[in-house]
Amino acid sequence: MKGQGGGIGEGSFIAGIAISSFVFAVAGTLSIFGSIAFLVIPLPLLFYYSKLGRFRGMLILAVSLVIVSLTLRHLGYHPVVPHLLLLGSLGPILSEVLRKNYSIEVTVLYSVSALLFLGMFVLAYYSAVRWESPLHIIESY
Repeated sequence: MKGQGGGIGEGSFIAGIAISSFVFAVAGTLSIFGSIAFLVIPLPLLFYYSKLGRFRGMLILAVSLVIVSLTLRHLGYHPVVPHLLLLGSLGPILSEVLRKNYSIEVTVLYSVSALLFLGMFVLAYYSAVRWESPLHIIESY
């Protein structure tokens, strides 16, 4: 079936978007299953990022976030996009670090550092957009 096109790119890309969007939606809507889904969010993104490459992996993350954000807003939920972005980006971060074949200590150190800096960037962005101090945004949680 090599001559029919599609192959690994098309089906896997759409499956990655569907699975990631489903996990994002569960994490954003259901309180009981949401806490479990927050732990599972990086796994499909880690898998499809490793399988399809950097560009398509990041595209899966972006498209899934947009789909879930629009769907949740349409259904009347307040989407928690910063949380989903941070946990979703952990998949590509882990994939990149695991690709380097570092030891487990270095893998954890680099992954946590990257996630910490991304979290600080997201907090600084929301602080600038809302014209509030970062501490005031943190206190609201």
